[in-house]
Amino acid sequence: MGFYFTGEGRVSRKDFWLRWVLVYIGLVVLAAVVDHVAFADMTERLNGSGPLGTILSFLLIWPSFAVAAKRFHDRGMSGWWPLWLMLIFIGLVIVMIVGLVMSGFDLEALAAGVAPDMNELNGGGLAVFLISVLALLGVGLFQLIVLGFLPGQKGPNKYGPDPLQPEQSQAA
Repeated sequence: MGFYFTGEGRVSRKDFWLRWVLVYIGLVVLAAVVDHVAFADMTERLNGSGPLGTILSFLLIWPSFAVAAKRFHDRGMSGWWPLWLMLIFIGLVIVMIVGLVMSGFDLEALAAGVAPDMNELNGGGLAVFLISVLALLGVGLFQLIVLGFLPGQKGPNKYGPDPLQPEQSQAA
């Protein structure tokens, strides 16, 4: 269970994909199915977000940060990177919403289920919105590449032994 709850040490790409990403996806799919079957009326009223999925989202926050920190450690990077990226993400979402409001997008009408007239939006706010969307995609792509595709440092580093060669790096 330490894999999911402590940010100390390192984790390989293989463990990241098999023990975290696949488990995460499996839990989300299971929660969605249970919400759809057991809480169909409530899930429909909440636009697809059921109670189990919502609770699961909150419960998976810490394990997400812990596993991401260990992947960053494996690359020789600080375990604080996931927090900084999350703060950047939140800031960009706020800028994105401000851009929508500046463009004349009616958030209240959207919440009421009324589709906005895209022809009535002004360019300045729309540009802010689109730039923030591109920045969000860039942050997400950076994190995906670092966590999921770049190899870790060979041998031990200041965060622990190499997860691919733990016995060799402890003897060194």
